[in-house]
Amino acid sequence: MSRKVKQKSMPPLQKGRLAVVFEEDDLVGLLRAAVEREGGQTAFAKRYQVDRSRVNRILSCQLRSSEAIAKALGLRRAYIAD
Repeated sequence: MSRKVKQKSMPPLQKGRLAVVFEEDDLVGLLRAAVEREGGQTAFAKRYQVDRSRVNRILSCQLRSSEAIAKALGLRRAYIAD
C-alpha cells in the first residue's frame, strides 16, 4: 500500500537580507560597551589595532566613527535611502 506524502511548498526566494540599522549614537554606545569589556580605551585600541586617540574622540562625539572602528565591533557600513 503506497502512501502519498504531501510536500510543503517552499516560500519564494527573497532578495536582500534582513539588517539591523544603527545610527551614529548607537555605534558610540556599542563602542563604549566594547571599550569597557576590554578594560579601557588603550586595551581596546591595542587589541583591534586602531588609534587610541581616535577611539577617545569618537566616544566624546568629537569625531564620527570610522570603518576600522565599525569592523572592530563586528559591523559593516551600509548606506540606505530614507
